[in-house]
Amino acid sequence: ADSSIVSHLASTTDMTTDEIRGVLLDLLVAGTSTTVTSVLSALVLIEAHGNTLGPARQEAAAVAAYPERSSALLTQCVQEAMRLNPPAPLLFRVCQREVRLKGLNEEQVTVRPGSGVVISTQILARRTEEWPSPDDFDPSRWASGRAAVRGMSFGSGPRACVGAQMALTVAPLVLAEALRARHGESR
Repeated sequence: ADSSIVSHLASTTDMTTDEIRGVLLDLLVAGTSTTVTSVLSALVLIEAHGNTLGPARQEAAAVAAYPERSSALLTQCVQEAMRLNPPAPLLFRVCQREVRLKGLNEEQVTVRPGSGVVISTQILARRTEEWPSPDDFDPSRWASGRAAVRGMSFGSGPRACVGAQMALTVAPLVLAEALRARHGESR
């Protein structure tokens, strides 16, 4: 019996094998481009902030020597880069129930069910109530294990990115290799 994901999905959905392959290809391409964008953003931010560069290079060397090791600082750098430069700066949703929000001039705004909603992750990432010094690159703000980047960068609920965990696992490893290559360090 064929145990591929395509065969499994074909047997459990109304989608054709070609449609499933198309969806999986979309996921692969979208996941690759957003992960690369996040890694490049992190690399630029680390290089621009000397106080992070040294420790990040040390961690990159440790990851190269022991790939199974956790890369806490590099993960925090990726999370902070995704906060500052979200690979998906806008999230599009449909309102499911009536919601009342405070508008720009303190007036009440009602969003009705079925209304399209656009969420700017860049604006959320710059809210001073949530992020002290929101324009600063500060990977240490993720040391406590905050989960806010997931909601901002990957959405949440039933429409959340299915590749979120993969991205947060792969991006720090790619960042480690990029840092090492950038500074001419070999394995």
